Amino acid sequence: MNLGTVRQDVNVLWNLAPHDISIINYWLDDEATSAAATGGTFLQKGIEDVVFATLSFDSGAVANIHLSWLDPQKVRTMTVVGSKKMVVFDDVSADARLTIHDMGVDMPPGQISANPFETFGQFQVAHRHGDTVIPRIPYPEPLAQEMKHFIQCIREGSEPRTGGQHAISVVRSLEMVQACLDENRSRLTA
Repeated sequence: MNLGTVRQDVNVLWNLAPHDISIINYWLDDEATSAAATGGTFLQKGIEDVVFATLSFDSGAVANIHLSWLDPQKVRTMTVVGSKKMVVFDDVSADARLTIHDMGVDMPPGQISANPFETFGQFQVAHRHGDTVIPRIPYPEPLAQEMKHFIQCIREGSEPRTGGQHAISVVRSLEMVQACLDENRSRLTA
């Protein structure tokens, strides 16, 4: 998200989401099986400049993506919520690009309900706030790393981490989201 270049050849989904979806698919080693989306066309008729999308996976994982050309701040974050910890990657931060939070809700043993607490006080006791860690990790230039990997694959005749099949899965997800946007646009304007 940021107040950036507004394109006329694609909407914000096709401009900004491929990278996010590629990362999500790579991390999950999976492809979305369903999507929901809504968007807004504030600057140009028929070209979404704001999109909210949800991708669902057979594993039960869900990815929410917010894309915008109309935001006063440049935001490039990904938050991963796990059963024990949460991780935030902030691609724009100079000093805290990766933050690991030991936070969550400790459910009583054997409890599977999302709301096992009778009072807010019980919930507060179960709400865990542990340590926050910002690991020292080198952050090389991403495009330089991508090119090194590409050249290595050519030299060794190996498959890239994100090859043709991965790219196809990203496009399938983009097409699912676009179909939702098209359906919602026609439903809203009909």
